[in-house]
Amino acid sequence: MGLFSFLNKNKQDRAADDSGRFYSKDEDAALNERARSKRAGNAAGGATRRPGKDPLLPEKKRARRRLVGAVALALAAAVGLPMLLDSEPKPPVAGDIAIQIPSKDKAGALPAPREPAPSDKAVAAEDSVDSGEEIVNEPPRTPSSRTPAALAAKPGAEPAPKADAARTDAPADTRAAEKAERLARERADRLERERVERALRADRDKLASEKAATDKAARDKARKAEQERADRDKLARDKTEQDRAEHDKAVRLAREKAEKAEHDKAERAEREKAERAERIARAKQEEKAKEDRPAKPAEGARALAILEGKPADKPKAADESGQRFVLQVAAMSSQEKAAEVQARLRGAGISSYTQKASTSSGELIRVLIGPMSRDEAEKVRAKAGKLGMSGALKPV
Repeated sequence: MGLFSFLNKNKQDRAADDSGRFYSKDEDAALNERARSKRAGNAAGGATRRPGKDPLLPEKKRARRRLVGAVALALAAAVGLPMLLDSEPKPPVAGDIAIQIPSKDKAGALPAPREPAPSDKAVAAEDSVDSGEEIVNEPPRTPSSRTPAALAAKPGAEPAPKADAARTDAPADTRAAEKAERLARERADRLERERVERALRADRDKLASEKAATDKAARDKARKAEQERADRDKLARDKTEQDRAEHDKAVRLAREKAEKAEHDKAERAEREKAERAERIARAKQEEKAKEDRPAKPAEGARALAILEGKPADKPKAADESGQRFVLQVAAMSSQEKAAEVQARLRGAGISSYTQKASTSSGELIRVLIGPMSRDEAEKVRAKAGKLGMSGALKPV
């Protein structure tokens, strides 16, 4: 179609140029050059406007070539096979000839020539000639060798009706063969078109399935990447929240520990203050009791010895300074164990109290007895030793 449209366009351009005006040779060459440049510009514009390459173009070209090849093979088979299979040449066939086909068994007799009937007006042969003319009789006719009767009389000759039947059946066979060839070509063309369409459809389905698989793989990859990104973000958020929670917990524990230490310090200070006040009050009571108590027997014996003129014994060293001691019987790490030790001492009739002390190994709870004098402390230590507790004296 492109070639025909190109020729038609040339004809239209030449008809438009040759509109009754006479051109010189130079003007004609200029017009032809202008037409060629115009066609080149149109071709270039068509090339620029040409759409993108069709991905199915190679398949279409291949299918077109297959179709053309199949049609050519079908035509060659339709023309060549009858020529190869036909052993006798076909007799020439004349058109529009009326043929009468006699019976194949025997040839019909030819009609005999009718003799003229005698008539009163008939003229005798002798009367129809002049006196100087002579009547010559017609020689007898021999049957022609080309008449149907002569052909039937020959022993080796083939009867004429069969030849006529062969000449009559030849066009029908030709038409049937042509019809069969045409049907075969149409069927071959239809089968080839169906095969090409199936191939194209299979290629389209394959391309569509491959494209769908590629799109699905891309979507799965994008979904997987999005899921991995979401998981990483979630892990980062969880780790951040966990770190924040641990930091808050550490800060809270440190604050609670500081508050507890402050509370324990304040409680210890209050307890020490109370114990100091209690010791001071007890010391005052003991001093008052000493002042109110009568002289000791040793002092009386010394005075009696002085009166009798005997040398007096030196009094035993006494704690004239009034120093007091406490007995530490245990140092526990928990309040429950300290309470158990106090319960055992209480069962033995010994009163005690606890005191918290901070050491390098941690906070300890001391179980103390006192304050009291050294003698009393020694007695209490011996009594506590019976309970399996060893104590240490500490001055107050």
